[in-house]
Amino acid sequence: EQLTIIEEDEKYVLLDATYSTGKTIILKHHVLFLIKNQQIVHFFVHRTSEDVTSKLPITMMLEEEFKGKIEVKETCFQFEKDSTKDFLERYGIEPTHHVVFDELICLENCQAFINSIRKMKKKVASLWIAMGAKPNVGIFPVQSLKNDGFHCPKLRHPLRNPLKIAE
Repeated sequence: EQLTIIEEDEKYVLLDATYSTGKTIILKHHVLFLIKNQQIVHFFVHRTSEDVTSKLPITMMLEEEFKGKIEVKETCFQFEKDSTKDFLERYGIEPTHHVVFDELICLENCQAFINSIRKMKKKVASLWIAMGAKPNVGIFPVQSLKNDGFHCPKLRHPLRNPLKIAE
């Protein structure tokens, strides 16, 4: 499953699967492909609060992975509340740039969240997202993004041993 996604040439991808299914690995391969083709990539790790000043472990891992190639940034941008236009301007993201989000969190209003993703999609060359969390109540409208041209593959097979992780 994961290899199929890496080999596809999709511009807009939403990876919404459980832990250890390889979402971050897929994003890394996509970013390395873009860098190899001399594209400008903005890689963001989503966090819920700016109160903590230390970096997330995933951010430090990605920084090491991409050392000297691109900058990995942490953001508390809330798709369902904050201005997409302001976010793009703040980070100097232009229509020819590629944007990647890892561990993206939808805190509450899924429809506003989806609408904001749609807005960003129209302003960038590609947008790849790996979901980190979404509300426990209600249904996350993945079909809505599929209808808007997002590739939303199902990842059902973990890359690591889930029984060991559960222990």
